[in-house]
Amino acid sequence: MAKASLPDGTRKSVYARSRAEVVRKLTAVQRLAAQGLPVTDERMTVAALMDEWLTSRIGVLRQTTVETYGHHLALARPTLGRLRVARLQPRDLERVYSTLRANGSAPMTVRHVHAVLHAMLEHAAEQGRVHRNVASLVSPPSGGHREMATLTADEARRLLRAASDDPLEALYVLALTTGMRRGELLALQWRDVDLNGGVLQVTGNLVREDGHLKVGPPKTARSRHTVKLGTLPVDALRRHREASKGEGFVFVTEVGTPLQPSNMLRRSFTPLLERAGLPHMRFHDLRHTAATLQLSMGTHPKVVADLLGHASVTVTLDTYSHAVKGIAEQAAADMDALLRA
Repeated sequence: MAKASLPDGTRKSVYARSRAEVVRKLTAVQRLAAQGLPVTDERMTVAALMDEWLTSRIGVLRQTTVETYGHHLALARPTLGRLRVARLQPRDLERVYSTLRANGSAPMTVRHVHAVLHAMLEHAAEQGRVHRNVASLVSPPSGGHREMATLTADEARRLLRAASDDPLEALYVLALTTGMRRGELLALQWRDVDLNGGVLQVTGNLVREDGHLKVGPPKTARSRHTVKLGTLPVDALRRHREASKGEGFVFVTEVGTPLQPSNMLRRSFTPLLERAGLPHMRFHDLRHTAATLQLSMGTHPKVVADLLGHASVTVTLDTYSHAVKGIAEQAAADMDALLRA
């Protein structure tokens, strides 16, 4: 071991097995310092960087987001954890991705792992912890988006008929007519609903943090938006209002507390699909169904983007290209019919 004095007055320790290697490393450290480039900690492992970065995100990001990042880093940790950050190479990340695919991980999962590693290393580069973000030198793993499941109009009507005597009928009506996310629906409060005006405000997102339910901000800034309601959801909400408990949350338990998201899925949504004779699907697929049905009816994509709270119409067009394609084909047929008349 040897130490080098840096221009800022600090001292940098270097470690090596031979004197020649120590001299080489000291020379490299002094050269980087003289050029104003960051001097990295050669002993830091990728696992240590993962832990440090995740800790730094607490309080900056929602806890659920931090937990998701932790889950994806955990998938990379067995392959990368013991490696030195200073020696990390693009091929190391490529080995992570190939290992995950070989073990059966979906392409989108691998892409998420890449994105989180990229964010972590970018943060380290900005802080001078590494010389470069090696994830920028690796092409993201190929693979499309997870194929979404959507209901046809007939299937959506079957679902609502099966929910007609369900205590959460209004929740499913809103999900299929507005495309609101599960967390947004469960965070909805009566003060956000104007039944006479036929509108509601999406203002929050119900999440679980530290074992407790709390209302956090919506997923994005654009997610906080106003939703125009048709007569179907207004009527369902009126019926629900008459049977509701309290003045707070719209959808509550029998004792008036907010619904647990997991309990709602297990005790209500899954049995509802079975009663309606529909295949298993995610609750989020009701949002996809709402968007797809709207676009299939010819609703302008900008209107659908506003309904869903998307940041731009481009997001809507990219996400629901399958439905937009159908609109384009119908438009071409309509133009043919018009000009042939």
